[in-house]
Amino acid sequence: LISAAEAVRRVGAGWRQETSSRGLLSQLAIYRSALGLDEMQDIELCQLHRAEMDSKDPAVCLRFEPNSNEVYLFALIVVVSLLVVAAFMSGVAFVVSTANAKRRLLKEKEDALENIVTKGLATIRQLGYPMALIGAKDFMNLTSDELQRCHEGLRDVGLLRVLDTTEEISIFHEMDNVIVFFSYHWPSYDRLGPDDVQRHAMVHSLRLYSEKNGVDLDHVWVWLDIISIPQKHRGIQLLAINSLYVYAYSVDVLIIIAPETVHQQTGQKLGIDSYKNRVWTRVEQVAHLSAHGIDSLYLYTPTGLEVVDKKWLMDVIHVFNGQTSCCARRHEDFDACDRESLVLPLVGLYYRVAAAERRGVDRNEGTSTLYEILENDRSSIFPQTFEYVKVVDGKEVRQKKILFGDLLQRVDKHLQQFDVETLSELIHYQPTVSTPVASMRLAPMSPCSFNGVQSLTMSGLFPKEGLDTMVENAAEAEDSVGCMISITSSSELMEVKM
Repeated sequence: LISAAEAVRRVGAGWRQETSSRGLLSQLAIYRSALGLDEMQDIELCQLHRAEMDSKDPAVCLRFEPNSNEVYLFALIVVVSLLVVAAFMSGVAFVVSTANAKRRLLKEKEDALENIVTKGLATIRQLGYPMALIGAKDFMNLTSDELQRCHEGLRDVGLLRVLDTTEEISIFHEMDNVIVFFSYHWPSYDRLGPDDVQRHAMVHSLRLYSEKNGVDLDHVWVWLDIISIPQKHRGIQLLAINSLYVYAYSVDVLIIIAPETVHQQTGQKLGIDSYKNRVWTRVEQVAHLSAHGIDSLYLYTPTGLEVVDKKWLMDVIHVFNGQTSCCARRHEDFDACDRESLVLPLVGLYYRVAAAERRGVDRNEGTSTLYEILENDRSSIFPQTFEYVKVVDGKEVRQKKILFGDLLQRVDKHLQQFDVETLSELIHYQPTVSTPVASMRLAPMSPCSFNGVQSLTMSGLFPKEGLDTMVENAAEAEDSVGCMISITSSSELMEVKM
């Protein structure tokens, strides 16, 4: 008897001996046959016993090796396929990214347009800066030097009547006051406001208007740009410019002052033709027309006030074909072009006129006349772009800048989108009702004070109730500071000036 380990050893030794003598492949075939298994295929033998197969016949296994060219081709196909997939995915990502970017830019553009239209609407429904007026008699008595003190100087000496809200403007009209708006061409780059010839025409026109309409000059008030718009603070000045429509809506009459005179710097003869060709005067006329129609738009002549006709309007309706001082001087010492500052009020004006004529919101003779003209040549009257010219380092630089762009299309969308009630709310004045209080100004040290005179002015619209106490207090002050009190009555309110 032998142990199991010895038996295993002897079997293994016998297998190796037989394998060595018969060969591995023959021994494998005998073994599989004894076990009832099929013979192995050549490809299997090549994979398991390549050395033995090559020693028997080297050509057998070569049949099963892949062709090197086929390998390279397969590898190339795989690589190219991966690249194509990667490129496709990159393309898809690019298209998606571009589409998202376009949507984002379009939304930003839409938001920007909406923001500008909203601001434009604000110019016709909000009083961005108070309405500052001067009494006709005070205006007529001003010297040229006093007039040159402009808004700030006349404010400091208390010659201005300041209406802070649209409600105060309405009350002011209820007191039988009439507001005259003077429109004219500045005859100088350096000297603000009208020259002596124009000033004389303004004074004469006030007398003519008073006589023609039977209005006492004590109830006539003047709106003049250098008096009514701040001249020193650009930011506040823009607020007043953006209130142009509210001013135009609030006045009773616009008088065109265009006597023959000469421009101080250029020597150009000024008159009706030069007046018609100014951007600012065109805007003033269009704004007045949209609010009141043509019947209160007068041209001053030495013999009387003449109502302008539709032919006149056709000459001035193309606002931006007119001239500006900033463009004439190629924007030397100008931060921006006046044309750009007029976009907001004119967008608001167009919105107002189009809403009136298309949707019937506060339609009047002025909106009808103006809309007919505007729609016939809208793209020219409201140009999308303009050429901005500026001198930089002695060289003239020309730049195409956006003016109205797609703003009017956005207005069109508003008019289609909103119902009449919503449009009416968007266009009408915002209520600015507040408790009436006095407006007080003291100018003891102002460089604009006339002849060094100290002045204290106090004016306001007050309810009749409780007015007695205020008058008594003012009377006590009269003894110490010299105070004049005048009271003008209204149905429920009283105007007090001290």
